[in-house]
Amino acid sequence: MTFLIEDNTQEVRKIIADSLINTDFQPIMDFSARSYLGYEALIRGPASSPLHRPDQLFAAARHAGLARELEHACREASLSDFAHHRLPGKLFLNVTPGCLLDERLMNGETRQLLTDLGIAANRVVIELTENEQIIDMPGIQDALLHYRGQGFQIAIDDLGEGFANLRMWSEVRPEYVKIDKHFVHGIADDRIKYHFARAMQDLAEICNASLVAEGVERAEDFACIRDMGISCVQGYFIALPEA
Repeated sequence: MTFLIEDNTQEVRKIIADSLINTDFQPIMDFSARSYLGYEALIRGPASSPLHRPDQLFAAARHAGLARELEHACREASLSDFAHHRLPGKLFLNVTPGCLLDERLMNGETRQLLTDLGIAANRVVIELTENEQIIDMPGIQDALLHYRGQGFQIAIDDLGEGFANLRMWSEVRPEYVKIDKHFVHGIADDRIKYHFARAMQDLAEICNASLVAEGVERAEDFACIRDMGISCVQGYFIALPEA
């Protein structure tokens, strides 16, 4: 087991050093505009690597103490690939809350990359993921104020997965909120899920946020969400992630 962990550590270092990160993009449909709002960048390791799956890749990076370095490399790869493919609309970029305080994000390095790539800051949505505990909420709020001042927008991921992101919604006031796929899959046939989503929709209207229903895989759920008036949808029923 120790040898496997050591092998993975070396593999993470190689993936970061040699820029071997791949980006898939999954579109987000905007019902009101009848078009794509934008795309979420989804990270993959090299196809031949034991760390091809993102959960394995990020777990290995955390174990090796390279989580911030990997996030930085993923951010660069996502922005570069988004520009290379000339994708329209917004780019939803997954960022852990702690990474908002990373010097490489705060010192303008990412902003310079956007300038070099010709991507306006108002086309980038910083999507906060709930895979680490927030220990400095005031610092995070100051950082978000800084990024909003530059034109970035904010989203929170997987609403309903845990209590922490409900608190995050109340304190961060994001422009976009993604409903966890648990409440989306089967919503057409489940009154409880339907009313949970309606409650989220009512809250979003009060907070002036747009909801994105994630994990839409069935025509019935797609129609239900559309008829509820939820702003946007994302999932296999719309399109699979593609490179």
